[in-house]
Amino acid sequence: MAKDLHSHILPKLDDGAKNWEESLTIARAAVTDGVSTIVATPHYGRISEPEVIEKSENLIEELREKLKRENIDLEVKLGFEVFLSFETLERIKTEGEALAIRDTRFIFIEFPFLFLYPNVTSMIETIVESGFIPIIAHPERNDTLASRPELLYDLIKAGALSQVNTGSLTGGFGSRARKAGFLFLENSLAQVVATDAHNATSRPPLFSPAIKALKKHFSDEEIKIFVEENPSLILQGEKPSFFPQPIKRRKFLL
Repeated sequence: MAKDLHSHILPKLDDGAKNWEESLTIARAAVTDGVSTIVATPHYGRISEPEVIEKSENLIEELREKLKRENIDLEVKLGFEVFLSFETLERIKTEGEALAIRDTRFIFIEFPFLFLYPNVTSMIETIVESGFIPIIAHPERNDTLASRPELLYDLIKAGALSQVNTGSLTGGFGSRARKAGFLFLENSLAQVVATDAHNATSRPPLFSPAIKALKKHFSDEEIKIFVEENPSLILQGEKPSFFPQPIKRRKFLL
């Protein structure tokens, strides 16, 4: 069964679920689509309040209670989607455990959509040197990485992983994000597919449409690695094995 490492299922924290009803609707839709585990990853450092960590810890417990009460068979874990900046980099260095997926050393990080920091490779190296493994959220949606995919190779070689959104693979974020998402997966520059669900309608917690699109380019065994095996390893605190391939054609997707 699929394991969704990136979701905004916790209510009233960011631009994800607006209330408990929507959180439970997301949970039901995910289970119906074959998802067994969701990691709640509220935004941290961009649109969140400073106390989002404590709030999230309380909300995840409340969500577990509501899922049990509603007989929704879904495991939920807590992590965060950290907007990478000099400030959040310092927080990762000193208190990264609070931002990592619980019981692991993996931390989701998010870049600005329109550009990439000139020193981003050294920032990735700093996170790794601090004992954590950054997972770059939806690199296909970053304009610089989508137009210069060879730069993602540098970040992966520096110690990062990356995760492609299901919505990107189905064209929900435009043709360039779709092409970049497939390119990253084909070259082992992305190791995980996740929904980045925000609601049950426009940003749903569904894998099946993306799996249908993936079947045109990948075997069932490869798809299972993206949506089940690699996510399972990460949840167990283990880094997946993969062999990233450099992409030498600059501006490949422009």
